[in-house]
Amino acid sequence: GTATSLLASAPLDDRVLDQDGNTVHSGLSGMGIALSAGGDVAWESGWRGPDGDDRETPGRPSTLHRDGDRVGVGMIHGPIAFVDGEQQLERPETGDEMGFSLASGTVGGEDVWILGAPAANRVIAVRKADLGIQREWTGTGRFGHAVLTLDVDGDDRTDLVVGAPLDGEQGRVLWFDDMGTAAEGIELNAPGARSAGMAMTSDATRLIIGAPGGPAAPGQVIMLSLPL
Repeated sequence: GTATSLLASAPLDDRVLDQDGNTVHSGLSGMGIALSAGGDVAWESGWRGPDGDDRETPGRPSTLHRDGDRVGVGMIHGPIAFVDGEQQLERPETGDEMGFSLASGTVGGEDVWILGAPAANRVIAVRKADLGIQREWTGTGRFGHAVLTLDVDGDDRTDLVVGAPLDGEQGRVLWFDDMGTAAEGIELNAPGARSAGMAMTSDATRLIIGAPGGPAAPGQVIMLSLPL
């Protein structure tokens, strides 16, 4: 979805639909393979912004994240993991899935992109100015499968939240105060949850966590009021 409307992807049908079922994008292979909250739409080898202009990418997009007038594109396969305009980040490690998840924020006074590499249990912050690494976080259990920046504890400072859905039977969601490096676990209060942290979002009043479950456990959506 976007800030103003709901968009639904149907990439196997090469289409993106609006909330009324009308086709709003079509005609390119894999159209809608990724969406941003700003209305950007990706296909097999590029992305289209709300202005209607098409941009090519060096690989198959997996994630789009808009921050103001800039869009970051993550690509989990191939030699390039991330692009921001003309800037490209080479994949740090073969098979790391860098670019699987994306967010943005500020670390150490620098505006950064936050990139998850869950196959390597790694999250990095890269400077928007030059894509150099500003900070790194590590964990276990597909740490970095989902990443989010928001004020968790109500102190008016932005924190980093990271999903690790295969960390233990339930999965874990961790947060890093003021984008620091000391991890704190978030109490989910959902005893039957499995694979929590597979997906996350926030509407500024709630942290919303996806726990898709498994063969013997139903999926759940866990909603926690903010601040925690």
